[in-house]
Amino acid sequence: MKSIYLGPSASDQWSPVKVDQSSITDGMTVNVHFTPGAKTCHWDLKVVYSEDNSSAIWHKIDLCTVEKITIHYDSDKDVTRATFD
Repeated sequence: MKSIYLGPSASDQWSPVKVDQSSITDGMTVNVHFTPGAKTCHWDLKVVYSEDNSSAIWHKIDLCTVEKITIHYDSDKDVTRATFD
């Protein structure tokens, strides 16, 4: 992945999430801390891949209750999924 974006679910605006690494590689753990400007718990998450600029998006994630998001990419099936803990 080359970038991560967050945006309030009620909006079509995306804000980049600052990540210290230039890219996020397989198996890497990245801690993301943010101070939301909007008073909402529901956020959309978008990741953009380095290789072809494709992206995956998840909607209405309750970041008031979710502490960990794990993103899984299956290269054989070209499918991205996420788990929320």
